[in-house]
Amino acid sequence: MQGNTVAVMQNGKIIMVPEEKLRKGDKVLLQVGDIVPADLKLIEANNLEVDEFELTGELLPVAKKTNGLSEVRLYKGSKVVKGSSQGVVVAVGEDTEYEKILQQVWTGTNKERKIRIFKVKYLALLLTLLPAITGALLRPDRHLGDFLAYAIVAIILLLLQSDALFRNMIIRKEQKGLMEKKIIIDDLSAMWHIHEINLLCFDKTGVLTSREIRVKNVYAENEMIDMENWKAEGPLPELIRLSCALCNDVAIDEKINQANSIDKALINYAIGKGADLKGLRKTYKKIGEKPFNSDDRYMSSTFLSNGQNIHFAKGDPEVIVNMCGSYYTRSGDYRPVDFEFLLLIRQQTEYITKNGNISLALAFKRERNSANSAGKLTFLCLLTLENPLRMEAIEVLNELEKLGIRNTVLTGDRTENAVKISQLAGIKNGNFYLTGKNISKMALSEIARQSEYVSVYTRLMPSQKAIVVRCFKERGNKVAMVGDGVNDVIALKAADIGISFIENSSSLVRRTAKILINDLRDLLMMPTI
Repeated sequence: MQGNTVAVMQNGKIIMVPEEKLRKGDKVLLQVGDIVPADLKLIEANNLEVDEFELTGELLPVAKKTNGLSEVRLYKGSKVVKGSSQGVVVAVGEDTEYEKILQQVWTGTNKERKIRIFKVKYLALLLTLLPAITGALLRPDRHLGDFLAYAIVAIILLLLQSDALFRNMIIRKEQKGLMEKKIIIDDLSAMWHIHEINLLCFDKTGVLTSREIRVKNVYAENEMIDMENWKAEGPLPELIRLSCALCNDVAIDEKINQANSIDKALINYAIGKGADLKGLRKTYKKIGEKPFNSDDRYMSSTFLSNGQNIHFAKGDPEVIVNMCGSYYTRSGDYRPVDFEFLLLIRQQTEYITKNGNISLALAFKRERNSANSAGKLTFLCLLTLENPLRMEAIEVLNELEKLGIRNTVLTGDRTENAVKISQLAGIKNGNFYLTGKNISKMALSEIARQSEYVSVYTRLMPSQKAIVVRCFKERGNKVAMVGDGVNDVIALKAADIGISFIENSSSLVRRTAKILINDLRDLLMMPTI
């Protein structure tokens, strides 16, 4: 953004340069809180995590590390949430992914199609009727009524030649009907094409799924338990609830909605199981914490309650289980960690990840607990966190398929997650996918050829979403794109019809979309659907 300054390394010294003065080849230094000012090739990373939600739709911050096998990019507009880094500028201005999005929004405006009732080619009909009309006027025995009859017939014949007028009347009626259902048509030209749509592209996060993460299952004492069926009573559920409520960096209840997605999910789980956050904070005084970082892959908090210290930790299951000397049972007993326990935890973690979910381990330690190994934690449970499919998605996509409309997914999210959601939603060929890395190495003709059967596209940058849409169109499809985030703008423009949501969508997306709906069910109210 104009007016911002950027730290740049030149001749071994750090200088501040206006963002608009950056050039390819400049070495940029970034730290926590910085907005990436250009597209960069990462050359050095120290515990770096970047929020790329606006560009990719991925809910969780992405850990970035340099490696010699492939080039790692930082994209303009993303935010550094942890660590620091250095990167070389590879694209500035209009060449960056972020600016490509803005160009699509601000260039050109949606205009309604002009309906021409009278066309030059129909003047021949008027000339044909002219002698008869003239003769009628010259004959004294003819009356004005005869002339008017001729004129009316001529006008009717002209109007019948212009089907656009009648189509426009029908479309206006359809538009009025949709607006009565609170569906907004921002561009009437969309109504001309909607009858032709045979392929729908869906973004994943915020469209097929919610924008939230939730606790789905808990694996404790060698058993996977569904949250809805687990009564949170007894020593083990109580400690899990405490850990979810307290082991985070949220100090004020009003700030819960600003917490990261995982912390919010755990806090909401604790509240749902009866935790009183204000009461707990009075009972448990925080006396220390270790923030999460991508190197250690865990965080911890220590509290003082009734003269005793209690220590909670959460993080990567592999890391947490290696810090534990025992595990806690439902009866409140401590059992030593053995090979069988470690094997079961590893198998469950792999199962959770393979199914596109997030695995998270919880552990604790009481300072006066003599049953525990010295310095070791006690393992509490393994949590399955998911980004759930919208309740209406399966029904809507099934109905669309019955109508002969093909459904596809275009997302910047992880492949495992996208494939899982696609299969749950019932998308045909939901296990056939291409990634953004694949697409960057393929010819457009090959992408178009594979688009005949590939239904899931993952790890896409915004411009790559548009490439896939254009390849669909190249194969003769009429395409509608449903998206809600800034990362969908270019694809919405590339599609024959861009569709978004009246609420819970980016303002840039609402400006770009031709049709705004309330939820996915509104797709079934369209004239052809």
